[in-house]
Amino acid sequence: MISSRLISCAAVLHALPATAGVWAHYSFDTDYSDVSGNARHGTLTDNGTVGNSGIVSAAGDFKFGNGAMNFHADRDFISIPSKTFSSGIPYTVTFWARKSSGDTGGASQWDMVIGQRDNTNHFIGLNDASGIGMRWRGSSNAAEREADFAVARDYDWHHYAVVGYGTTIAVYVDGQPFSTANGKQTGFIVDTIGEAYTAANDFDFNGHIDEVWIFDEALGPAEISSLYSSNDRDAGSPYAGFHYRFDGNLNDSGSGSFHGAAQGNATITTAPEAVVEGSGALALDGADTSRVTLPAPGYYTATQPWSATWWARRDGIGTNKGMVMGRSDNTNDFIWLNDSNTGLRFRSSTGTTLDFTSPKDSELRHYALVADGTGNLTLFMDGQVSETLAGNTSFAIDSIGKAYPTTSMHYNFHGTLDEVRVTPAALSASQVTAIYDEEKPATTPSTVTKVRIILLAGQSNADGRAMVASLPANLQSPQSDVDFFYRVEGGSGSLTTLRPGLSETSQFGPEIVLGRRLADLHAHEAGTRVAIIKYANGGTDLKTQWKGGGDATTTNDGPDYVTFQQTVTEGLAALAAKHPSATLELDSMVWMQGEGDASASSAGLYQANLTGFIADVRTTYGASLAFVIARLSSQQTAISATWLDQVRAAQDAVAAADPRTAVFSTDDFGMNGDELHFSASGQQAMGGAFAEESAYYSWMMEKFSATDIDARKAEPDADLDGDGQSNRTEFLGVSNPSTGNSRFMATFIRTGPGTGTISYVSSPARLYAVEHFAEGSGLWEIALPYTPGQEGTTIRALDATASRGIFRVSSRLP
Repeated sequence: MISSRLISCAAVLHALPATAGVWAHYSFDTDYSDVSGNARHGTLTDNGTVGNSGIVSAAGDFKFGNGAMNFHADRDFISIPSKTFSSGIPYTVTFWARKSSGDTGGASQWDMVIGQRDNTNHFIGLNDASGIGMRWRGSSNAAEREADFAVARDYDWHHYAVVGYGTTIAVYVDGQPFSTANGKQTGFIVDTIGEAYTAANDFDFNGHIDEVWIFDEALGPAEISSLYSSNDRDAGSPYAGFHYRFDGNLNDSGSGSFHGAAQGNATITTAPEAVVEGSGALALDGADTSRVTLPAPGYYTATQPWSATWWARRDGIGTNKGMVMGRSDNTNDFIWLNDSNTGLRFRSSTGTTLDFTSPKDSELRHYALVADGTGNLTLFMDGQVSETLAGNTSFAIDSIGKAYPTTSMHYNFHGTLDEVRVTPAALSASQVTAIYDEEKPATTPSTVTKVRIILLAGQSNADGRAMVASLPANLQSPQSDVDFFYRVEGGSGSLTTLRPGLSETSQFGPEIVLGRRLADLHAHEAGTRVAIIKYANGGTDLKTQWKGGGDATTTNDGPDYVTFQQTVTEGLAALAAKHPSATLELDSMVWMQGEGDASASSAGLYQANLTGFIADVRTTYGASLAFVIARLSSQQTAISATWLDQVRAAQDAVAAADPRTAVFSTDDFGMNGDELHFSASGQQAMGGAFAEESAYYSWMMEKFSATDIDARKAEPDADLDGDGQSNRTEFLGVSNPSTGNSRFMATFIRTGPGTGTISYVSSPARLYAVEHFAEGSGLWEIALPYTPGQEGTTIRALDATASRGIFRVSSRLP
């Protein structure tokens, strides 16, 4: 910033460049010019005795530069261009003032410093020893638009700063925070210096005013202190920062010794899964009062470099409870891991918002934000550069785990934080990587030898528009035994464990139950793990966006199909890196799409387009890849029945013509009120149906030859070995479909007058129940509940007190 001491003439002033964040600066060194370079020059109106008000330059009459403004209290004032700050928009007004000791008592007790002259509102005024000291008033004298501050009532030079932001008016005196008034409508108008009230009242300033600054941003304590000491807000030393290790306490291990204090339910946890390095981590429950407070706020200007690094593991995905740090008393100044936006949002002291794309999950991750002091902010994730955005990077911090007023928005962090540090330097990429490598917890090598992978694609009902809170409690938490690589529109791919809240709308789709059931199905297979790779995009059609180009390349493919293939490539690489000793096996692809083609221009082409798309998928991912279609529902009445029925018929026709493609009905699945998207129950039912069909077709590929599959001998309702049990029955009973000697059967043996046992060949990959036929009702009733089978034969005791009865064993997938 150019010092006022260098200004010597008006010609030089007009050549100065505008200063960022400064609306105007009146130094009063030689005249009433705006020395910020913004050319908002003032004009003196000299009433009464001509010449008794003006620039004075005697020693002691000014604070900086070469002069100050002297007002002689006979209605003299300086007009400046009018500026309106709407309520909630940040601003700062700072000035030096010394009242005349002769200005006491009567109507002249008020000394108006700055505001709007033609009404009784919008002013910052000082008053004499019989008053309150300072008053700020906005658009009226209503409580929410006025605030009084008991500053010293004397006739000495003092530096004052009035800062408006959010719903707060803050006052600083002589470079130090003095007081704040909350719950205010902060709107303010300035057009005059030395007067700010109607001419009917003699409230003009009597004394000296120097170095009036007007900023269109909310300055922080460090900047205001610097203005007080040097008349340059950027001259002071940058905030020293901190390093909280959370190893048993809230002490700062950095150079500043800014030890924290716990508020609410903020605690230190020693749980191994939460601790990154050392002996503890910070646990926060997301309550409005839970946070760590700093002993004093820290500030960085837009031209000061700074870096923040931290480890985070969030709980409660879908709740937006991810405020990492910032100011707790305004809606600016925060770093937020969120679910409603793109994953990580930074907002500066001036309200500039920068949205970074990052995963929305509960994985333990390392984050770093680096501001270079020239308007660039870079996000690093797990030690690697992720994204750089440009904008104002000023930042203020007074809390960890909270960074937004909780009067209406409840965003306090829910989860654990560790190794939180802020430093007044722009860390290099190698330095960020070094911090990550030094702090990252040791990992246990994967013992997985096979990964069974399901590909999931389609439009909004594949992405998911169901509420997370409607899931059973056990499915709302991460499923640690299922890998999930996902990508949403406009985002980047990320590997995590299966969990809800990761759709484009932070909801869930069929993947939750699909993954859970398949993981349970294969849990008995040593070294086997289930993974899902998902990309879906709402509102997309097969005709253009998912179009298959006809070969294993992306040439002529639709844009969403290209993104899907990129997601699969990235997902396979991530899974290979996580499980280096495993074989990756693509079991099936599941498809929920068609709403976007239910129109006059596309419905008639859907059968051919879907046939071509499946052919392209198999050319890319394997000729025998099973493809499972969820047929559009008859309940989707938001779609024209004519085109809906045509797409449904096309889906059936494609499956009927292709022995490796399945289709299932969704007509009984629950729907949301929009009659277009499946509800939580509907998504769970869809996931279960996808799991069952995927499991059958995966089994079919293993048990039947390609010749038999092509000859339709492997269809679920066919009976290859002619033993009277369909292929699906053999699948559910884990018998051999190729020989009549292998059938699912049960045997009853009476062991006493009222006891007996029932035995059946079983598998740990199935659940079995014993049912009894009730002759009175004609219904089958559960006699022994579903329990997992075992390898070989399972024998279960049975009540045999009845004179006779018909029993059967029912087998189903987990």
